Amino acid sequence: MYELELNELRRIGRKRNATAKLTTGEVGELRHDGLYVIHDHAYISGEFGEVKLRKSYKDAYPLIKTIKQGRALIAERRHGKLMTTYKYNQSQSR
Repeated sequence: MYELELNELRRIGRKRNATAKLTTGEVGELRHDGLYVIHDHAYISGEFGEVKLRKSYKDAYPLIKTIKQGRALIAERRHGKLMTTYKYNQSQSR
């Protein structure tokens, strides 16, 4: 198990089906160009709607608490560092 870096987050985002839970309680979708966080209470053209706002990985990295790919927990924050789990290491060996 090792600490995830920004390049690893981009690579995970390219595979899709990956989400990150932030320390603020929000859940975002990892994509190749950043973390997309959904905001439900946006008011656009007189109507309420759902908006996805992009945060760069550089800005989002300190806020990420856990990362899941599908149902598997692949990374979590331990002692202030975003560390991989057994499931992440197992998926990389294939």
